[in-house]
Amino acid sequence: MNAVNRLVALFRKRCFATRRRARGNGATQRPLAGNYAFEQLETRIMLSMGLTAVASFAGSSGASPYGGVIEDSSGNLLGTTSGGGASGAGTVFEVARGSGAITTLASFNGTTGSRPYGGVIEDSGGNLFGTTDEGGVYGTVFEIAKGSGTITTLASFNGTNGSQPYGGVIEDSGGNLFGTTAFGGASNGGTVFELVATAPAIPTGLTATAAGSQSVSISWNSSSGATSYSRQRATSASGTYTQVHIGSATQYFDSSLSPNTTYYYEVDASNDSGSSSYSTAVSATTGAPPSFALIGPTAGTFTAGNTVTIQWTAANVDVAGPTKITLGYDPDATAFDANQHWLEVDGVTAANGTASYSWNTTGVASGTYHLSGYMYDFATGQAV
Repeated sequence: MNAVNRLVALFRKRCFATRRRARGNGATQRPLAGNYAFEQLETRIMLSMGLTAVASFAGSSGASPYGGVIEDSSGNLLGTTSGGGASGAGTVFEVARGSGAITTLASFNGTTGSRPYGGVIEDSGGNLFGTTDEGGVYGTVFEIAKGSGTITTLASFNGTNGSQPYGGVIEDSGGNLFGTTAFGGASNGGTVFELVATAPAIPTGLTATAAGSQSVSISWNSSSGATSYSRQRATSASGTYTQVHIGSATQYFDSSLSPNTTYYYEVDASNDSGSSSYSTAVSATTGAPPSFALIGPTAGTFTAGNTVTIQWTAANVDVAGPTKITLGYDPDATAFDANQHWLEVDGVTAANGTASYSWNTTGVASGTYHLSGYMYDFATGQAV
């Protein structure tokens, strides 16, 4: 008799005995209550036996996962394997939602720890934390910053504070980590440990690049333990900085700026324990504003059905997005008025230099017309 059948038989016996005792005490007993409860239990048991393998480890992708998995906010599964990976010392892995594919986020190599028997936890910034049974001296507490794939050793056990942490860690509201070790401590019977959170380090690798006449793109390296970053901007290196954004991403696109202006940026990193100092400022200078002008003709006498070639020149076209050309004509030979008409020049994207458009005047009455045009930049909202 297997385990399920033994549990079913035991439950039936107890339900029957309960009904007999109830009748013996003179109580009213619904005759099918026990059977109904049994049917519910049996259904739940049978459903729980329907296991499906979502993904299988192959050594290179990891082996021997003991610690279980967690689910992130996107439905991806995250966990550890105690073996396998690039050095055979274990991995941190991800199974993307619905993919069935194992992605190795990081591999342990001994120096960074080995044999992570516990799983991982994820903080509010998407950073992962866990323990390794070996590596360091007698095991480690590690972190993988969101998106980095780099294992950072936060602490090593030395015997006195514990040895060989088989389980993972938990995090309190202040970002402090707690866990247990199997050995070490005063009597070598194991410990409960705490790793106090500290403010993250100053972000490194900050760069700023102008993206046309009104935008600057900045990016930097992730800082271990950071859950958010604050970006500040000024118009001089020693000027007053103004906060422009707070978020967890390690890049930012600053728009609606002034042309031909140098902007300075600095970034700090924060978590529940505090904030780092700001990074060394970097700068970028926005470009000149775009310009547009018709070369010709700007006016003329046109015959209906003919083709008129209209030329223009553009400069400092913004690199941030598409730009559209619109041409106009008016029966008034000298200026635009209420009789003006617009030609949407479809399929033509403005670029620096000279370009042209062939206008077929079919449907336009023969006569003398005034021509004009403008360029519209969708990225900046500028019309010139």
